[in-house]
Amino acid sequence: MNGWKLHENALSLPVVDKWFKACKELMEDANEEKLPRIFIVAVLAFAKVAGASTWTRKQPKGESDSSSGNGDEKHVATARGLLSTALESCSKIADGETLKKRVQDTMELYDPKYEKTTPEELAAIRSAMVSGPQGMATNSGHRYNCVNGHPFAVGDCGMPMEEARCPEYGERIGGSRHRPVDGVTRAEEFVGGRLPELI
Repeated sequence: MNGWKLHENALSLPVVDKWFKACKELMEDANEEKLPRIFIVAVLAFAKVAGASTWTRKQPKGESDSSSGNGDEKHVATARGLLSTALESCSKIADGETLKKRVQDTMELYDPKYEKTTPEELAAIRSAMVSGPQGMATNSGHRYNCVNGHPFAVGDCGMPMEEARCPEYGERIGGSRHRPVDGVTRAEEFVGGRLPELI
């Protein structure tokens, strides 16, 4: 058995909206009945599903998808606020440290994850790109950045002939007919085989 794969539209089905509504009702009931553990666990579930809904959606930023785009962002904003409230609720219960750690870990899932590339990492990338039987020439100019500054490479002639998605945020990368898509720029830090100068 090969396992199962979540269908790309599974998290944009109407039943998910009903689940979010039911989860909010559970949180409200837990607050009214002064059951902070149930409230916190419901918040964690809400935040994880909201995050999964956003992160698995194939629609990149800037393109409209009326069925899920606005709802996803609304759920994420709600989740962020609820996580802050849940963090405060952890102090109201005995032995709340375990739940507090889970809430903090979930909050970190919503933080940006991009880190600057070090000179050593750039050297390793360049070395990997030029090594092997199909490596690219160091001065070929095959390196580009997506609209968010994430680097990627184009093989063969070095000019984009097909489109793909940046694995970080899903923005369009590549291009067609030797022309990059809007927002793609040459990665000047790689041009001429030199490393970028860092201050």
